Amino acid sequence: MNDNARICFDRSTTAPNQSPISFRRRMASIALTASLFGAGFVLPTSDVTAAAVLPANEPPVTGTIVSFPARDFISASSWANYPFVDVEVLRDGQRVGIAHNLVPQVPSGLVEVNHPGAPCWDTVTPNIVGGDVIRVTALDAGGVPVFVDQTTTAKIVVTATIHETGPGRVEMSGTAVNANGTPMPAVQLEAGALSGSQARFTGGDFVNQRLIRTAAADTLATVGRALTTDGAGNWKAVWTELNAVDMALALDSESQISWIGGGTGSTIFEVGPAIAPGPYTAACNAPLAGPAVSTNVASVLLPATTVGSASAASVVRVTNAGFGTDPSTNLVVSSVTSNSDQFAVTNTCAGSPVAVGAGCDVSIVFNPTTTTPSQLKNATITILSNAGNSTVSIDATGYALNAGQQAAVLVAQPTMMDFGTRAAGNTSPEQSVAVLNIGNVSAVNAAGTFVGSTDFAGTAGCAEIQPGQSCTGAITFTPGGEGPRSGSLNVSASFADENGATQSASASIPLTGQGLLTGNIVPFPHAPIALNSFIDRDFVSLLGFEPGEVVTVQIIRHGVVIGTASSIAGADGIAEVNHPGAQCWVGTTPDIRANDVLRVTRADGRVYVMTNADVRVTQKALETSAGSGIVAMKGYARDLVTGGPLALNSIEARLIASSKNPFAINGRRALTSADALTHATLTFDPVDAVTNPDGVNWTATWDFNASPNVAADVALAGSEQNRLLWLGRDPVALAELSFAENAPAVANGPAAPCTAPAEAPSAGIAVMTPSNTFPTLGVGATGDRTYSVRNIGTAPLAISSITFAGSNPGDFSLVGAVPAPVAPGGNATFTVRFSPQVVNTAGTRSAIVQINDNAVGSPHTATATGLAVRTVVPSALMTPASLTFGDTQVGVTSAPQIITVTNEGAADLEFAGIGVGNTTVGTSAIDFDVNSDAADACKATQLVPAGGSCTITAMFTPSAVNSRSATVIISTNDPAGNKLATLSGSSSISVDGAFDPPRLPHALSVFPARDYVAAAGYAADEVVTVEAWRNGVMIGRSDALSPGVGGLIEVNNVLATGCWATATPDLQTGDIIRAVARLQADPTGAIVSMDQIHVQGVEVDMPATAINANTVVMTGTAVDTFTGLPLSAGSFQPRISTKSINNFSTSGRQDLRAGAGLQGSVTMTGKHWTATFSGLTAADIDLAVNGRSAALWLGRIPAALNEASHAEWGEIAGPVGGCPVAGNLPGLAAIS
Repeated sequence: MNDNARICFDRSTTAPNQSPISFRRRMASIALTASLFGAGFVLPTSDVTAAAVLPANEPPVTGTIVSFPARDFISASSWANYPFVDVEVLRDGQRVGIAHNLVPQVPSGLVEVNHPGAPCWDTVTPNIVGGDVIRVTALDAGGVPVFVDQTTTAKIVVTATIHETGPGRVEMSGTAVNANGTPMPAVQLEAGALSGSQARFTGGDFVNQRLIRTAAADTLATVGRALTTDGAGNWKAVWTELNAVDMALALDSESQISWIGGGTGSTIFEVGPAIAPGPYTAACNAPLAGPAVSTNVASVLLPATTVGSASAASVVRVTNAGFGTDPSTNLVVSSVTSNSDQFAVTNTCAGSPVAVGAGCDVSIVFNPTTTTPSQLKNATITILSNAGNSTVSIDATGYALNAGQQAAVLVAQPTMMDFGTRAAGNTSPEQSVAVLNIGNVSAVNAAGTFVGSTDFAGTAGCAEIQPGQSCTGAITFTPGGEGPRSGSLNVSASFADENGATQSASASIPLTGQGLLTGNIVPFPHAPIALNSFIDRDFVSLLGFEPGEVVTVQIIRHGVVIGTASSIAGADGIAEVNHPGAQCWVGTTPDIRANDVLRVTRADGRVYVMTNADVRVTQKALETSAGSGIVAMKGYARDLVTGGPLALNSIEARLIASSKNPFAINGRRALTSADALTHATLTFDPVDAVTNPDGVNWTATWDFNASPNVAADVALAGSEQNRLLWLGRDPVALAELSFAENAPAVANGPAAPCTAPAEAPSAGIAVMTPSNTFPTLGVGATGDRTYSVRNIGTAPLAISSITFAGSNPGDFSLVGAVPAPVAPGGNATFTVRFSPQVVNTAGTRSAIVQINDNAVGSPHTATATGLAVRTVVPSALMTPASLTFGDTQVGVTSAPQIITVTNEGAADLEFAGIGVGNTTVGTSAIDFDVNSDAADACKATQLVPAGGSCTITAMFTPSAVNSRSATVIISTNDPAGNKLATLSGSSSISVDGAFDPPRLPHALSVFPARDYVAAAGYAADEVVTVEAWRNGVMIGRSDALSPGVGGLIEVNNVLATGCWATATPDLQTGDIIRAVARLQADPTGAIVSMDQIHVQGVEVDMPATAINANTVVMTGTAVDTFTGLPLSAGSFQPRISTKSINNFSTSGRQDLRAGAGLQGSVTMTGKHWTATFSGLTAADIDLAVNGRSAALWLGRIPAALNEASHAEWGEIAGPVGGCPVAGNLPGLAAIS
C-alpha cells in the first residue's frame, strides 16, 4: 500500500451527547445508505473536459491519487512540475464535481480538495460514491491540459464498525465488490482502526501508533489478526489478544477499509464520529449534492377525539431540501410509521421520487381505541428516506374522549423552557409560551402561577381559550443566585363538563436556568495553562491540562453564556473546540467577538478566564509600491475600556505560510513584526480626525529585499494567512492570546465535522464612556456630558431607551432622542443632563445610566456623578482631561498642545494657581511647561465668567529617555476642588541621537556581574563599537568588531572575539551601554546607528535555596533605574539554570523561570522580591541549589526582546582570558 493511502488525520472521538457505540452505528447506517442509493450533481455540460482527448492513465503514473468517499475528500501527490491542476469527479462519463486551477504544493506536489487548509470544490460538493472516477489533469501556465491521471473509487464500505466479540477481541466488517459486482479479493484490501489525534496503542506490533491494521497476509495463528473475504463480496477484519487499554481505544476508533489494488490509485472508506459527507470547512460553501429531508413542523397536536372515532387529519409537508438536478438527488421516502396504534399515518410520498425543491404530504390522524392507561396519547412519527438525515421524527399528541364527554384539555408549547446561564441579577430576554386547548369545550379564566422559584417571572393568562385556540404569555429569567435554578409555570383554567359541572384543566411547563458561578477563578492563567481564542474561526485552543482531563468551555457575553462545550485534553495537554479533530460547540456555535469572555472550568472546580481583545486585520499584506519588496499589513487594536489603542507591546503581527511552502527569506512558515531579517516594524498610525480619530489603527511592514526570491515572498505574504495577536495582560507570559486572522480559509461558524449552527447575526455593545463627572450645580442649573457606545456585533445595534437608576435617578435625564441604529463597527453618542432637583444639603449626586438595547445582556450601564450645592457657584471643566505627546528627542521641545478650561457654573471662576506637578509614577514635572502669553491663556487671579473659557498651552521637552508624565493642576474657587489633567510623553532618542531602547532589528543585553555585553541584529557589512558610560563620562570602549552569526557582537565573554580596549569597566547599576555601528568600508566615518540601554537595578541577594523537600526560593531587589521606584513583578524574571546537560522535570528545559504563567511565582515587598519554585522533585532540588541563580530585566517592552539586563549570583567581574586586566573605578577620566 502506498504511503499516501495511510495518511492519518486528527479527529474527535465522540460526538456531543452521543455514546460512541450509538454514534458508530448511526454512521455505519448512513454509510450503507449512501453506498446503496448514491447521490450526485451533474454540472451543466455534457462534455467531460477538453482533457478527454488526452489519454488518461489508470493507475496514475505521475504520483498517487487517494479517494476518501465518506468525506468527499481527494488527495494527490507529485504534481509539483505543473503550475496548475484540475481535480474532477466523473460518474457515468459526466462530471459531477470539479476543483479548478489548483496550485500544487512545493516541493511535495501535493494537491488536496475538501480538507482543512485545502481548496474547496467549485459550485457543488460531489457526494463521491463507489464507481466514481477521480481524474487529475495537469495544466500548463496558459491553462491548457497537458497530462491526465485517474483512479476509480472502489466499491468498498464498512457496514459494521469495530465492536467487541470476546475478551481482547474486536471485529469490523463490510462489503467490497468490483465494478462488475464480483467479490473483491482480500489481497486488494486493508482494514484499520484509527485512534484519536492524541491517543496511541500500547501493545503488539502497533506500540505508540494511532492505526492498527490487518491485511490478507495476516493470520490469527501467527500475528493475532486477520482480514478475510467470502464469495459474496463480504469482508471481515479481526484483532485478538488486545490489552484493556487497546480494547478501549479500538472501540472508540474510526473504522477504515482501504482498497490497495489500484497501485498508485487507492480508496479509503471511513466511518467515525468526525466523518461526514459535504463541505469540510466553514470556508467551503459549495453545497453537498444529494437529497435532504425538511418538514414544516416538528410536532402536531390533534383535537380531542371520542374513542372509536377519527380526528381530522393533520398534514405535514415533507420537502426535499437537498441540492442537485440529476436523479440521484431525488428524495425517496421509503416509509412513514407511528410507534402507537392510536395514530394512523398516510404516506402519500411513497413511490414518487421528490425532486430537489419539491415536496409531498404525510397525513396523521388520531383514532383512539381506549382511554387507558391515560386519556392523553403521544406518538413518534418516523420518516425514513434515502437522505443523509435519513431518519426524521415528528411528535404527535391527542386526547381520547369517552362517549359524550366534554373536556377542555390544555397542552403547553414548548413543553419545557431552558434559559441558559447568566450572571445573578441579569434578566433574560422574554421567551414566549403558548397554552393550547385541544379539547372540545372552552377553558375559562386561565391563569398562570410560578411555582418553586422566584427566579422566573412573566404573564400567562386568558379569559377564555376556545377549542383549537391558544393563550400566549412571556417569561423572563433573573437568577437570584449561582448554580442550577428551576421552577415551573402552572396554568390552570376551568370548564363545564357534559353534566354542567365545573371542572379544572391545567398544564405545567418546567423552567430551568443557571446562575453563573463566580467562585474559584484563578486571577491569571499560570504555567503550563494558556488560553488561546481565534475570534475569526470561533475556535479555542487550551494548553497545559492533564492528558485525558475533561474541561468545560464557555463563551460569556455581558454575563450571559452564549456558547458551551466540553473538551478532552490529549496526551500533549491540549484541549480544543471547533477545530478539525476537536470537540464541537453544543447547540449553537458562538460568534466569538471582542469583549467576550473565554471561561474554562477544570474538573476540580478551578476556573480560568480571559477577555477577548478588540483586534482586527483589515488589510492583508500588500506591496507598498510595485517592485519595492516591502509589504504592509493593516488593522486596528482598540482598548475597549479607554477607547484608545492597546499597548504596543501587547500586540504582534504575523505572516503565516505553510511548512510545505515557507518563506524563502528564512526557510520558515512564519514571520513576526519583530523579525530582524525583514526589518519588520509594527506601529500605530498617526491620529487623524477622519481616518484614525482614536489612534487605534496600526501598520506592520516587512522588507523582503534580502530574500533570495523577493517576488515569491511578497506574493506569499499577501496570499496566505495574516494575523494580529493580542498577547494578553502579561505579554511575556503568553498565557492568554486573542488571534485576529485574515485568510481565504478563515471563516466563522462550525468547522467540519461540527454542525452546531452558527450564532445568528446579533448586535454587540461596548460602552466606551463608562463614567462621567458632571459640573457642580445648584437647583435649576444644568450641565451636559456625552457618552459613547460602539457596536462590536454583527447586526445593527438598536437603542430603545436610556433610563436612570441608582441613588439619584431624578437628577439626570437624556437630552434629545436616542441614537439611530448603529451599524456593526460603528459608534454613536448620546447626551445626559445633570440638573439637581432639590438641594437641602450640598453633596454628591449619582445615577446608573441604563442603555436599553437589542444586544445580549441589556440593559448595559455607565455611571453619572455630579456635585449639588445650595448657592450659585462656578464649575471648572478641563478638556481634554489628558494630553499625550509623541516620541520626542531628549532636549527637543515638542509642538504645543492646548487644554481648554470652561466655566460651566453660574458664578465667576477665579484662578488661584496654575502649575505642573509630579505623578505617583515619576518625577517628570520639569519636562512639561504650561506657561503661555496667549491672549486667551488662563492666568492666576483671572476671572472667567459663567459660560466663558480660557486655555492652557502645554509643551514637552524631555530631560531624559523613557516615559515621562506629570499633572496640570489648577486651583480655583470651584467647590469641587482642584482640577487635574494628565500629561504624558516619551523619548527613545538621547540628546546625541542614540536610540534608547534599541530599535529593531538591534538588541542589547548586559551582564554587569561579568562586565559582559552582547549586541545582535547587525549587518555583515558593519563594524560595531560598544561603549560604557557613567554620569556622562565614557568608562569603557571595545574594539571595532565585525558581526558574527545572526549579527551577534560580544564583548568580554568566554569564546567571544571582542574585548574592552584599554580597560575593562566594572559595570554597575545606572551605567549606559551603547553600540555604535559604522560601515566596514569606513570604520571611522559616519555613524550608521547608535543604540543604548541602561544597566537596571536588579540584584540577586540569595541564590536558590531549598526550604523544604520540594521548594526552593531566591531573593533580591529590583529598582527601576529611570524612576527610582520598585520594578513591577512582570518586568523582570528570576531564573535558575543547571550547570549540567540535565533538564528540570518541571519545565522540560535546563532552566526554571518565575513569573505569571511560569514555573515559579514572584512576590514583591517594596523593592524586595522573592521567587518561589514549588512542586519540585528531589532531582530538581539538587539541580536548582547547585545551579546558576539570576534575575533578568526584560526591557521596557518585554515582547520586543530588544533589551535585557542580567543580574547573576556568584559570577566574577573583570576581563576574560586575553582581554585587558585593568578595571575602572568611578570617576575614571573620559576616554578620547
